[in-house]
Amino acid sequence: MEALPTLMGKLCQELLPLGGKPLRKVLLDEETDLRIIEKIKEYGKKLAVREEPERSAGIAVYYAAIASALVFHEKKITRHSYRYLRDSFEVLDKNWMPGDLARHITKAHRVCRKRAKG
Repeated sequence: MEALPTLMGKLCQELLPLGGKPLRKVLLDEETDLRIIEKIKEYGKKLAVREEPERSAGIAVYYAAIASALVFHEKKITRHSYRYLRDSFEVLDKNWMPGDLARHITKAHRVCRKRAKG
């Protein structure tokens, strides 16, 4: 977890123009362009195949970006099914996340739960 701020700082530098906003604010802003969210998701995906702590940070970033696309843009930006995403959001450890981000993941879980039934 100590490495998370450094990793997020690198991501923000790579994803200019985020305007110096913290990544959490970008992901929780309904005005964030879908293309930026997709770039954040891809960055998280790259981190997720590394060793710890990058792996854990990457998984969190990956799923938070997917959640933003679902919640704010009603778009699924992954090939994973809604059922898979529902299950993934459910088991994702949200205990260490800030409350607003954990609630965001929970909203995405609800979206996937509804769409997985159809």
